[in-house]
Amino acid sequence: MNSALARWIAVIFMTVISLWPSQRIHGQDFKFLPNCPLHIIIALDFSASEVDFVYKLQDALSGITKKLQLHPSNLRIGIITFNRGADLVVPLTGSQEQLERGIAALQLPYLVFATDIHESMKLAALEFKQNSVPGVPKYFVLVSDGDPHAHMRGRGFQEDLIWSEQLKNGKATGELIHMISVYSGREDMFYDEFDEAVRRASYRHMQNLASSEDDVYSFGEMDRLVRFFIQKGSCF
Repeated sequence: MNSALARWIAVIFMTVISLWPSQRIHGQDFKFLPNCPLHIIIALDFSASEVDFVYKLQDALSGITKKLQLHPSNLRIGIITFNRGADLVVPLTGSQEQLERGIAALQLPYLVFATDIHESMKLAALEFKQNSVPGVPKYFVLVSDGDPHAHMRGRGFQEDLIWSEQLKNGKATGELIHMISVYSGREDMFYDEFDEAVRRASYRHMQNLASSEDDVYSFGEMDRLVRFFIQKGSCF
């Protein structure tokens, strides 16, 4: 078999995997192990507006771990939670067990009416600098309702935008960070004009924080996000 034919067979095989990442082999879920390394930090909104959302979040994250195989050299994932300030729940790790334990332990111990998105970005920048490998593509995945009332408070809202730009242009870490927004807020329109204006402002904020319009997902599109990472982790 010549090298060109072998290359095309490999491309077709990886394309099939990317389209059906949840296929089963020998009765077990297939896990994709990137051959092109990726480092991903997922930042989760743990403010009071997301209080009924935690269990859905755990399910979604578990869905990711069922489809992506962590490895110290090929795929590391970390988890940050934020409300007033931010916490590194799981440092960038190549251990599947460590990530799954972190996901299982996620909880909101009390209500905090704050959404410091910028604090999660600062913490992610520090984690990337300390525990990532230079040259490995880096992704920051923000899962939030966009802080529905931040546009009325001013400074925190602006800090989100400033830190997002610093991550995207490499000033925060010395390397470009690919920014992805996963909007977890209400998608249906409000009848009340004020509430609808707030909802739209929140969604626009999430759009502005992402690297591009294509990097904005709804929470129900986690499978599409997994396929994105499978494609980015496939190189020949």
